[in-house]
Parts: sequence; structure tokens; C-alpha cells
Amino acid sequence: MNTEDNKLPEDTQLSSLYKQAEQEMPATHIDDAILAAAKHETEKYSLPYNPFSNNWRISASLAAVLVLSVGIVTLMEDEFILDGVAPLAIEEDELFQPPANLAKEKIALKKTPIKARAKPSLRQPAAKRPPITTADTSDVETGQGLLSFRGQDRKRNEQLARKKKQESQRTAAKTTDRISLAAAMPLSAPPAITTGTDEQARLPYWQYKDEGLSIRLIQRLPDQTRGYFVARGFSTEHAELIAQSCVFQTVFKNISDKGKPSEIIYNMENWIVTHQGKAGEMKTREKWATQWQQSNATILAKLAFISSLLPTMQDYQPGDNNKGMSTFDLAPASSFSLKLTWQQYGIQRSVTIPDMQCAADTHADPETP
Repeated sequence: MNTEDNKLPEDTQLSSLYKQAEQEMPATHIDDAILAAAKHETEKYSLPYNPFSNNWRISASLAAVLVLSVGIVTLMEDEFILDGVAPLAIEEDELFQPPANLAKEKIALKKTPIKARAKPSLRQPAAKRPPITTADTSDVETGQGLLSFRGQDRKRNEQLARKKKQESQRTAAKTTDRISLAAAMPLSAPPAITTGTDEQARLPYWQYKDEGLSIRLIQRLPDQTRGYFVARGFSTEHAELIAQSCVFQTVFKNISDKGKPSEIIYNMENWIVTHQGKAGEMKTREKWATQWQQSNATILAKLAFISSLLPTMQDYQPGDNNKGMSTFDLAPASSFSLKLTWQQYGIQRSVTIPDMQCAADTHADPETP
């Protein structure tokens, strides 16, 4: 059966209309006009984009973003300064450890909302900043919780700063105490000042001795001094000048090698001679040399004199010792005290030997055989 024969007249007419519609197309000149207009619009908006063109809204938007960025940075910096107090440096493990009572503070804030203080202003002093009250309870709780957290940070920073300061003070105090203790620490052998008669010279002596040092000063009679220097080329006048200057034979020893070895350094110019309430100095090699320049003493006599005196400055290693004459520039039979100073065990030490006596100018009679 043919299908076309079974179609109704209305179907045939509708099919004819559909076939006609499929063949209908816009006119060619219309297509050309549309394409030309589209190309013109495309070329117009394909030019380089200029944000500062006649469209003022774009420029205004950029300026607003810039101002807002500066304000946010300023507020972020301001968050680290609360009430004008900048946080101190803290340890890294403490920085990331929240306060133990932060949860309790949040619970208390939810029960009793309070007013939050305003953040510090760069233009307004901290003392004049007014508090700001917010109507939203949740905002108040959040802001107050943040302030509480910052307050805990500030307290922790202040505690750390105080702790470091206290440790520094304790360290300085310990150092001072060690120095003071070293200066005042008694030696294993208590220091002693003794006096008596020297076994060899048969004359009085004064001695100071501790575990590190021993110094003995023995009287010399003026007659002994005269004979000694006349025999070495001095004139009678020059020998008499020395004999009248209160001469002692001095024996200096560093005996620290028997206990705690330590070097000794002394300077005789720092020793103090006190006579009749007046402090004076010893007459050292240098003072004698100045006096000899004004006399006609021979060079050999001067060399002999210098080698006979105890050196003005000297350092003694453990076990070292030396002896020589010491002159005090006092008249025979004068009483005086002598303050000795020296360096040992890393500190300056001193001792005063009281009630010393210059030998009297007496002439001993020859012994009867």
C-alpha cells in the first residue's frame, strides 16, 4: 500500500509548508551587513586596555582598594601593641602554647558580656582612647576573647622579661660574690706576722708568711752599711748617706709551689711607709739614681749600689726567691708600719706589718778574744 495515498489533506499541506520553511534563508545583503557590524564592534574592543581611560569608576575602584589595603596593614600592626605596650621576645615553644585558662575565660565571657575596648589609634594617645560598645553579644565575646588572649601574651612576655632580668642580676651578684669571696677567702695556712731575732744576722726581723708568700725584713746596723759601701768604692760621705736611710735586708720568696702554685707580681712604689701618722714612700732604686746624678759617685759604685738593692718591680714564679737591701728614708731608731701589696691568685692582696723599728746608730765595741 502506498503511504502517500493514506495521508490526510491536512498532513499533505503541513508537509508542504515545512519543506518551504527549510528552504527559506536570509537574504545575502542582510548577512553581509550583520557580519560587517560584528567585525566593527570586535575591532573596537580589541584595542589595548587602559585602566585609566574615560571610565572613572575603574580608577576610583583602584584608589579605594589601595586605601583599604593601607588601613588593613596599619590595623594588623596595631594589633601587636595593646595599651601602648609592645610584646617582648619569647621562646618559640611558648609562643604557640595557648594559655591554660583561655577556655575558662571564654565561658565567663559568654555568661557576662562586657564592653570591648577600642584598638589604639596612631593619632590618638593611649590614655585618651575611648571604649567602643557593640550591640552584638557574639562580637563582644569574640573581641574580648582576643583581648584576653593578647593580655595573656603580654603578661607572659612581662614575666619572661622579669625572669631574664632576675637571672642577669643573679649572675652578676654571683660573679661579685665570687670575687669578694676570693679576696676574703682564708688561706689553708692562716697568714701570720711574726718578729724575733734572725739566726744569722743576730738582729731583729719582721716577717709575713702565708701559703703563697714569705717576706722577712731584717735590720741592718748603720755601721754594717757604711763598711759595705765603702768597700765597694763609695766615698765616706756617700756611704754615710745610705747608712742614715734605715736599711733592711729583705728576703722575698714565692712559696706557692708547696700548695697552690701561683705567680707573684709586686711594685715597691705601691708600698706605703707610715711614720708618726704620715704616709710616705720607700726610697727605691729610681729615687737613688736621681740623687746619684747630682753627686760625683763613680759608675762602678753606682752599679754596685743598684745590684745591692731589692728590685723595685719583679715577678716571682712558684719557688722563686730573691734578697736585697730595702731603704725606707727614715732616721735610725725610727718606728714605722709597712703596708705591702702584691698580685697573686688573680687578685690584689695586701698586708700591713706594724711596729717596725729602724736600727739605732750604735757603734759596737770589738769583741774581746
